[in-house]
Amino acid sequence: MSDIINFRQVDAGGHSLRVYESGAATLAPVLWLHGSGPGVDAMANWRGLMTDLAPHFRNVAPDILGFGESACPDPFPRGIAASVELRARNTLALLDALKIESIHVVGNSMGGMITMRMAQIAPSRVRKMVLMGSGGAGGLTPEAGKKTMEYLANPSVDGLRGLMEMFVYDAKTFGVDLGQLAADRMTIASRPHVARVNAATFDMSQPVFVLTPEQLAAIPHPALVIHGREDRVVPVDASYYLSKHLPDAQLHVFPKSGHWAQLEQKDRFKALIQAFLSGSL
Repeated sequence: MSDIINFRQVDAGGHSLRVYESGAATLAPVLWLHGSGPGVDAMANWRGLMTDLAPHFRNVAPDILGFGESACPDPFPRGIAASVELRARNTLALLDALKIESIHVVGNSMGGMITMRMAQIAPSRVRKMVLMGSGGAGGLTPEAGKKTMEYLANPSVDGLRGLMEMFVYDAKTFGVDLGQLAADRMTIASRPHVARVNAATFDMSQPVFVLTPEQLAAIPHPALVIHGREDRVVPVDASYYLSKHLPDAQLHVFPKSGHWAQLEQKDRFKALIQAFLSGSL
């Protein structure tokens, strides 16, 4: 890891979170919230962007509660909606611990749901929102739901690789060996406490996190909604829905991109975020 990025453990509401930081404390703060999935953590999502944007923003990227090197409460609430609620409130507690009054938030997938829930609970704590491949308009695609259940029933490196192949537009041109990535992530995903939380989060018998048009209309924050056109995990229609009903939202759809737009379209993604958060977009 670049020495531009530092990390520490922070107590947030009684739970220890691993928090990665880059950029000077005097710069505008940005909170980076990763998505869900086996073995994911903050650096898997945001390492390159936190390095590149260190001269421009104070970047804060936690391993969200139940992921990576952060605490895994037991019992953990079951289902996406209940886990988003706990994680949103825990992330607000992290801002308290870091003495950050308000912050821009970039949320990927589940991180986007947490972002919007934070804006509902504590509107003054959120400045601008970037929602990338965000949930909140329904569940996973049927294909992604099936692959997730297959993995949870029989966790393996091959199963995780197959799941991750869905996240990219073209695995052959992605530039990362998904087999090696799956093996690396299994070192985290196979930890018993992490596996327990992951299984609870993806309990498909429980409610998903869906915001109605009326609920979205009550979130006034400026929002940049980004989606990969070929996303097979969260359908692009979800971002059309969010951008239609959020009152101050603009939508950008990347062609030839799946669920990992921040990796597949890194330079364009970075330029959009920098322009939006700095006020020139």
